[in-house]
Amino acid sequence: MTTKRCSDPKLHTGEDYAKYFEPEAYIQEYVDTLDLNSEKKSEEAFILRKRHEFFTTEGRFKPNSSSVLEFGGGASLSHLISATPFASEIVFSDYAPPALEAVKQWQQGHSQAYNWDPFFEYVIANLEKNSSREAPKQRISDLKKKMSAIISCDIRSDKPLEGWPKKFDVVCASLCLEVACRTYEEYKEGIRKLRSLLNKSGWLLLNAALGESSHYLGKEKDEKFFSLTLTADLVKEAIAEANFEIVDMEEISVEFDTANASGSAFVAAQLLSPTED
Repeated sequence: MTTKRCSDPKLHTGEDYAKYFEPEAYIQEYVDTLDLNSEKKSEEAFILRKRHEFFTTEGRFKPNSSSVLEFGGGASLSHLISATPFASEIVFSDYAPPALEAVKQWQQGHSQAYNWDPFFEYVIANLEKNSSREAPKQRISDLKKKMSAIISCDIRSDKPLEGWPKKFDVVCASLCLEVACRTYEEYKEGIRKLRSLLNKSGWLLLNAALGESSHYLGKEKDEKFFSLTLTADLVKEAIAEANFEIVDMEEISVEFDTANASGSAFVAAQLLSPTED
């Protein structure tokens, strides 16, 4: 697919997401790319597999037991499919109002809402090895019921979830900090802010784009956005400095037409002890 772009587009920063974020265009370009044979061509398949492995690790979580936050989730609901059986409550957050509206439309069953059914079917049939035709429908219903709030977030704010009174057992952040944070020091501060949202011994699940300096968004995919260029070592350093123990980390190489990332990393890290800033 050929995308028309101006020769020298303005480089937007995270603050511009509210203006240029188009949920359906974003989903089609960066999420709706499931390829069972190649995670390199389908970063989404990689993320879904790692979320599944994390939540289904034996003895880690009991059913309906844990509070889960999706921080900076864009308009993507697929990353919460594996969390749903183990969650007592799920909060979805993003910086861009159009993303929040798209999630609300799905939860409320609007006809214009994006159809996430194939993702539920993929996770349950291919990762959970459950062939029941009713299982995806039940998981969809459960996620809608357990999603107690759809709220705004801002990692640059001193209170990234302004007004939210409770902490979480699991905080998930997928491919968002590198967009919002302009420097590595801001990135490390962002990790510390996510830590502040966790209960004692809570978990941080992080997906990070590696080697990316820019990506494109918008209906015509012609709006260029800054990304903080990260390496796996920089991600590990930021997480370790925030007093986490990395329990699992995996990297893959990726290919995008609309982003110059060379890889993607998944990290599951557990908070070692309560720390006050």
